[in-house]
Amino acid sequence: MAEGAWDAAVREVLVRVAEECPQEEAGPRLAAVGCEMGEYMVAKVEADQGLEGVSDCRKGCGWCCHAQVPVSRPEAEWLRDWMDTHFQAAERDDTLKRIARNLDLTKGRSLDERVAVWHRTPCIFLHENVCRVYPVRPLVCRAWHAVDKEQCRRAFLAREANAEVDNTPFRNFILGVVRDELARLMSWPGNGVLPLPEAMAFLV
Repeated sequence: MAEGAWDAAVREVLVRVAEECPQEEAGPRLAAVGCEMGEYMVAKVEADQGLEGVSDCRKGCGWCCHAQVPVSRPEAEWLRDWMDTHFQAAERDDTLKRIARNLDLTKGRSLDERVAVWHRTPCIFLHENVCRVYPVRPLVCRAWHAVDKEQCRRAFLAREANAEVDNTPFRNFILGVVRDELARLMSWPGNGVLPLPEAMAFLV
């Protein structure tokens, strides 16, 4: 599928979902449909290109789970709903503490300053190196991957903000289009996307 055709297809489906959903349900529903569309297209393209199974990412790796992930409002609302229905009180309290600690170390800081404290700012949903929200993880998390996770480990330990990590070229584009369309349909005040901790602080 050509780039313009993918943009148009995503936009058409998401606009229809937004029109059919009650307003209070639109965000989570848009995020769920968008992720489903994106994952389907990624799988189809990678299968067509003979790239199935090339990702070296595995449960418990977590090297990339220390970056400031940008999320659209629908993605954040989907995460909030997951927290409401799946988190025990202790998990919720722990997540709120993680949000506060992360914001204290990163908000308003430069990229170099954020990279310097990577080891102290794991994702607010990373617990014992496992994602607490994996089924509803943001689109950036679905896009980031490596064909050699050792490259991720080296980049993390060396604090390389612009490290080159070998990956397949399709996921970032396909899932990036979905995120951009979600942000266009439902934006934050003055912003299309926000870093994950800021987004969740805004909603919870």
